[in-house]
Amino acid sequence: MKNAVVQEYDVSLDNKKRCVIRGIPTISRYHVQVWKTGKIVMEPRILASVEDLSERAQNRLLESIKNFKAGKVGGTFNPKEFPDI
Repeated sequence: MKNAVVQEYDVSLDNKKRCVIRGIPTISRYHVQVWKTGKIVMEPRILASVEDLSERAQNRLLESIKNFKAGKVGGTFNPKEFPDI
């Protein structure tokens, strides 16, 4: 099963309002969503290094950064203007 639960446990907060995630030493960054219902979803985030990108992607990224710093930015995108997408 692809989405099988690997680990499940109850945890309580310490004096500083923290809880410990056990058994996942290789993951240090998470994207957290807190829902109105009280549900909390934590998804692991793995940061990629620039070296992992192709040369073309690296060049586009650097060009975009230069344009941003120079104030060359595009307008806002309104998805309603493009109903076919």
